Amino acid sequence: MTHAHLDHIGIVRELQENYKIPVYLHKSDKSLSDELSEYCKHFNINVKLSPVITKFLVTDISLKISLFNIKVIHTPGHTPGGVCYLIDKNIFVGDTLFKNSIGRTDLPGGNHAELINSIQSKILTLDGKIVVYPGHGESTNIENETMNNVFFNNE
Repeated sequence: MTHAHLDHIGIVRELQENYKIPVYLHKSDKSLSDELSEYCKHFNINVKLSPVITKFLVTDISLKISLFNIKVIHTPGHTPGGVCYLIDKNIFVGDTLFKNSIGRTDLPGGNHAELINSIQSKILTLDGKIVVYPGHGESTNIENETMNNVFFNNE
């Protein structure tokens, strides 16, 4: 999982049980995941069970799952344990980065300065042709975000 906000993990336990799949999460988002049912109640959503985490991620690492080599990039800011998954020339960023925008930082665990730093130092330094797949909205690429994202383009 890229992070543990309820809109990204709410269905994971059901998928996990139905398909017997492993679940990976950065350990800094463990408390968010553990509190899923409370967040559901707070937002008046049918209560969901937290996923059972197969492996907690702790640093930038590489994973080999089936035929995929996945580089896990820790990008705190949207949440403390936010991560992005780089697979070949594609990066799945959750709510870290959006087309011409960034993830919000006003939810529990969010930190604006940390998010900006994560994106600038770990994402925008990648090959400009890499396609960015956010957790919501349209895809983009690194080059577009470097040139057009108002949070990073100071022209």
